[in-house]
Amino acid sequence: LRSEWALMLRHTITPFRPPSAQYPRATRLYRALNEDNKRAVSYFWNRLRRDISYHSDQRVIPERMRYERTGFDKILFYDQYIDLNLQEVGQIAAAQVSYFRQRLNQVARQIDPKRPWQQIYEEEITHKAKPVASYKALHEAHMAAFKHVEAFVQQKGLFSETLPPGKYIYSTRDTRHFEFGERLNPGMMGNAHVLYLNRNTPADDYAEERMAQHVIQQLYPGTVFMRRQQDRLKQKIAPTLQGALKHINKPFWLTQQGWNTYVLELMEEQGYFDHDPIEHLSVLRQLYRNALLATAVKHYMNHEHPLNHVKAYISNSLYIDKANIGTTLDKIMRKPELYLFRVLGREMIYALREKVRQKEGDAFSLRSFHDRFIEGGALPIP
Repeated sequence: LRSEWALMLRHTITPFRPPSAQYPRATRLYRALNEDNKRAVSYFWNRLRRDISYHSDQRVIPERMRYERTGFDKILFYDQYIDLNLQEVGQIAAAQVSYFRQRLNQVARQIDPKRPWQQIYEEEITHKAKPVASYKALHEAHMAAFKHVEAFVQQKGLFSETLPPGKYIYSTRDTRHFEFGERLNPGMMGNAHVLYLNRNTPADDYAEERMAQHVIQQLYPGTVFMRRQQDRLKQKIAPTLQGALKHINKPFWLTQQGWNTYVLELMEEQGYFDHDPIEHLSVLRQLYRNALLATAVKHYMNHEHPLNHVKAYISNSLYIDKANIGTTLDKIMRKPELYLFRVLGREMIYALREKVRQKEGDAFSLRSFHDRFIEGGALPIP
């Protein structure tokens, strides 16, 4: 036993080093430089960031300049949210749950007054989902959808220009994303190599990132660089809200997840999905699911309900059968903060929008707000 303990502890014990030897000479020099001459160092640092940059699909503007150009302040964005606790995020989510439940019932009545929305969803979407035949077909479908999105956005005056699709849109090289019981047979949903579009979005919970992709991908301002940073952060974040809140000064997830939810909600409010009630139902169900899973996470993490009650709550509300609920629950337990970030990030963007609207009065427009939000490095991260 003693030798086992010695083996376990061997990695944790580090030899003593005098303080001067802890940092190599270059670092100490840099620190001195940094303290003496902050302005020069920040100039070189910004140049370095401009020259060695991963940003493939967006120009890089040094940070300070970026925020000056947006006209709204990071502080404006973050001040009231740093101290939000689990209870308050839960209240926001619960309010959204009841709102989207009403909307789902409204849209379901348009489709068929005799069936509840869960039944329509299962019969019209779950059982009719078809995979896209090939990458070529997928690309063509995306381009066609992109034209619709672009025309709609221009007509409503929401964004001045939509970004072209990024480099890694159609598949992800990150196989870790499909690790936990999500890898199915090739060509089946859940596998990285086959994606679905619009009406053909599969209805199960493998599809959470892919709902209305043609909307999110065309309007999502993230870059390859941001996604890499996010992957780096994934490894650091602890799987609890408290652990995640330690990193709230750099929450790539917070604003990315919030932005996706915000864009879907915006397009839904503006009536983009009205032409097709079935697709409208699927998008509303996605927004409902985001809020519902956030409340479930809050119930579980506050120890208000045991896991089997949470399981029953999710499966009854989302109409998920016993076979699929395990996967959903597994995802929630592994990354609970993700679901809270969806609700919280969207709330933050709305709050910022209202503050800017108050500040600017008649000069405010959605188009100018969104353009500045995207230009401020896509996501206002301090």
